[in-house]
Amino acid sequence: MISPGNYVYLESPQGGYVGGSQNYSYTSYNASLYFSEWRNSLFIRVIGDELWTGQFTGMQGFTQMESGYYGNLKGIPYNPAMGCLSWVGDGWDCSSWLMSGWLAIDHIAYFRNGTLSSIKMRFEQVCCEAGSSALHGAMAWAASNPINPPGPINPPPKELWTPPEIAISAGNYVYLESDPGDSVGKGLNYSYNSSNAIISVSTNINPLSVSINGNEQWTGDFQSMSSLQQLTKGYYGDLQHHPFYNPVLAGLSWGGFCNSRSGWFVVDEINYNSTGLVAVKLRFAQHCLEAVPALYGALNWNASNPDILPRPVNPPPEGLWTPDSKTVSASGNYVYLESQQGDNVGGGLNYSYTPSNSTLSVSYSDFLLYVQVQVPMGYYDEYWSGYFQGMETDLEVGYYGGLRRYPVNNPVLGGLFWYGSMYSDCDTLSGWFVVDSIQFVEGEVSAVQLRFEQHCEAATPALHGAISWKSTTSLT
Repeated sequence: MISPGNYVYLESPQGGYVGGSQNYSYTSYNASLYFSEWRNSLFIRVIGDELWTGQFTGMQGFTQMESGYYGNLKGIPYNPAMGCLSWVGDGWDCSSWLMSGWLAIDHIAYFRNGTLSSIKMRFEQVCCEAGSSALHGAMAWAASNPINPPGPINPPPKELWTPPEIAISAGNYVYLESDPGDSVGKGLNYSYNSSNAIISVSTNINPLSVSINGNEQWTGDFQSMSSLQQLTKGYYGDLQHHPFYNPVLAGLSWGGFCNSRSGWFVVDEINYNSTGLVAVKLRFAQHCLEAVPALYGALNWNASNPDILPRPVNPPPEGLWTPDSKTVSASGNYVYLESQQGDNVGGGLNYSYTPSNSTLSVSYSDFLLYVQVQVPMGYYDEYWSGYFQGMETDLEVGYYGGLRRYPVNNPVLGGLFWYGSMYSDCDTLSGWFVVDSIQFVEGEVSAVQLRFEQHCEAATPALHGAISWKSTTSLT
């Protein structure tokens, strides 16, 4: 219970209101302890796995607290002739007008300038909510005592999780492995590298922040303990949710939908230069809401590793849908849609548009081709809109596969979305498009031939489409 150096010890009996019937022990190894004095009041702050605040005020007329026993104390507001005490924290607080207690200062000393230099004290606080059950506390503090917060353990414990060899790839990567029942990873495994996601790592020294933008989006933070200016090699254990964490022990957070986290991380390798972080290799385990199932993860990142971005497949795979030559024009601009029964967007019908029955327009910006069809129908026009997003580069001839709905698509793979005024659109979709030919003039698309396949809400029925377009300038 009693430790050398600075400490705060709290003992809450069964039925204790403040303290929740538990005992707590804090030293400079597991919490930040702050003691201060102003006039005739003492103030204590504990920042650890829990947060506590204490105030102890002497009788009116005292210019500063002295050794001795202070009895019949009440909470705040208080009788200035008797003094007060208040110990609150971690969601617990007494109804001050019915609270009672005492304070015993066994030792207190001050520097010549009147500031507190050392103290040893005990107290009892009884809340009306707890009947006669009392919270007891004992603490000692001296400005001269060394503060020795822990650092990471190096080498780390050998039994900790490591990623399987099959998950490790060359270059930058993130691998996630989720136990069944883990609410963050949903019991699935995920593997990311520069061919299927954008992996971003902050070069700031502390905390280390990671983001993944691929088929899924992830963010993670790895915060060192307050005694370190930057992450160093070793094991960081007994962690809580960053940014609501014990600053002495460091913090961890990966993904969302989890209000409380616990876990550990290991920095296996890390390097800095004058501008910040240049390379890191780490692994972690996170438990959501103190549950047994875990999310495990591994990160390898080096600023010098090249990004190997994917390119569309050229020539495209054989067997992909193409429009029947009898249903489309041999030349000229057109949009042709072929909807299978059960498709939400096209309603199981076919549609054919040319300049003779509609207005066709194509625009291009930021690697995105936008196609619009508008058909005069009287009071309400019929329209269609299509988006074809490239792979962070200009569209080029080839097959773009594994696509999701634009604009919530994987930016490395591209995106797709076709919808109209006739039926419903998609909340989620999968599909592909093929650029059979494309021409640019001064950065603008002047001609394009494209076909696509789109499935709504993971359904089997497909909407197929074909687009052939040349700008008016090109046609003349």
